Amino acid sequence: MKNIKKNFDNSIVGMYQTRIKDGSVITANRKLVEIFRYADFDDYFARHNACSNYVEPKKRDQLFKKLETHGRVDDFEIQLYRGDKTKFWACLSAEIFPDQGYLEGMILDIDKRKKAEEANKHLARRLLCAQEEERIRIARDLHDELGQDLSTLQFSLNKLKTSLPDVCETQKKMIDNIASDIEKTGDTVRKISSNLRPSMLDHLGLIVTLESYISSFMKHNPLTRVDFQVMGYKKRLKAEIEIVLYRVTQEALNNIRRHAKASRAKVMLTLTYPKVILIIGDNGAGFSQNQNSEGNCGNAIGILGMKERIDSLEGCFTLHSALGKGTTIRAEIPVQELDS
Repeated sequence: MKNIKKNFDNSIVGMYQTRIKDGSVITANRKLVEIFRYADFDDYFARHNACSNYVEPKKRDQLFKKLETHGRVDDFEIQLYRGDKTKFWACLSAEIFPDQGYLEGMILDIDKRKKAEEANKHLARRLLCAQEEERIRIARDLHDELGQDLSTLQFSLNKLKTSLPDVCETQKKMIDNIASDIEKTGDTVRKISSNLRPSMLDHLGLIVTLESYISSFMKHNPLTRVDFQVMGYKKRLKAEIEIVLYRVTQEALNNIRRHAKASRAKVMLTLTYPKVILIIGDNGAGFSQNQNSEGNCGNAIGILGMKERIDSLEGCFTLHSALGKGTTIRAEIPVQELDS
């Protein structure tokens, strides 16, 4: 018994017992008093109440619902108030004993970790924004400067052609061939510019841009039929959300083209409150989610890129795949408000 009490008192995690009925503290160890920043045990027992230190009461209800259903909860992340009323993130594990009228649990202070995660997400968002800004700049330069140079070159060739006498038919045909090559180069430049940053995304929005991209995808990949469905509000989203959803769709369809060998794919976009949902699935080859071979390296990098984009907007990204059964990805991004 002495060893049990000693381990309880000297534990590196906060440990406690509280009454279910009113949240009053039965017992607690030193680490718990330290985590909640009370002056001492007397201060802790006098002022602390387990029912009133939750930042979000709904999360407390969710916690107790799990406790009532399963009898225990492990690694439940939640925001709590300290004794000085500052907020912090905690990782809580608890077990309920309804017959005895109390619950006991452990708390880890994970505030530094959560703040580091938030800082990483903020940095990832800034990097993605910088990447998109650079794409815009390059796309604009390709379209405006290189495109204009090619147009000038083609105009000069036409002028040269008209200046030649009729007897120079061979030279005129050579000029026509060169002009045709320049026109093809111009089309390639416009295609690259559009892939870098489709201008219609800024002007016409996500839905029209996806319709255009999917139509172009099927034109260049006639063996894969892509069904596109839009449900819910057909309003503009914030620019950062639209570009992330576009890039995820672009990467997913590229993966289908390169790896899946699918005959059918489906892109479903649901715009609602409080989140926008994007689901992309195919009937292709699929893959084992435990697979980690070099042959699947490019696909894995693409999936990681999609997840990082969704995570940067506090979203949720899930992927389900199996050999011979296709792949489905689902992305959910919270939407504070829908722009008109």
